[in-house]
Amino acid sequence: MKNNIGSRFIELNESDTSICLTKRGVSIDFGAIGKGYTADKLIEFLKKKFSLKNGVIDAGGDLDKLNSEKGVFVPNPMSPKDTKFKIEVYSNSIVTSGDYYRRFEVNSERYSHIIDPKTCRPTKSEITSVTVIAPNGIIGDALATAITVLGKDTGLNLVNQLPGVEDVMILSSGDAFYSKGVIHYND
Repeated sequence: MKNNIGSRFIELNESDTSICLTKRGVSIDFGAIGKGYTADKLIEFLKKKFSLKNGVIDAGGDLDKLNSEKGVFVPNPMSPKDTKFKIEVYSNSIVTSGDYYRRFEVNSERYSHIIDPKTCRPTKSEITSVTVIAPNGIIGDALATAITVLGKDTGLNLVNQLPGVEDVMILSSGDAFYSKGVIHYND
């Protein structure tokens, strides 16, 4: 299975904007970016078609905001019906990815729905929830998934190098970690 993973099997044809997969058994899965991409495109469509000036698109954990002053509530992964944080963001994308809804347990071991591309198995990350604030949904969605796979230290290091991107991570212990641009108060 690992032999069928990687962008090296994708050929892009710019003249007709088509894609060709160069190896049998290879497929494309938009799970890591699909909702963010869709929310971005929907905001773009609504702006053009209806001259939308402000609003929020909720794509199941992926929020695209357009000039909306409403805060965003981040679920508490230890008790998903409760709020862990409220994030005040004027106009961006806020994506939360976590294993607190989409997971399963076998013999008291928790398995995430997020797959580690190196092992082709569910990730064994200490991160149970990642909320990424990004310029758009596709970046936020991709980063939320990647950070979960990369882990706390590498994920924070990555985000701290990206302009216009911030994140909040919650570990399975309940501890929270923030990128350098997030102003937070005691949890």
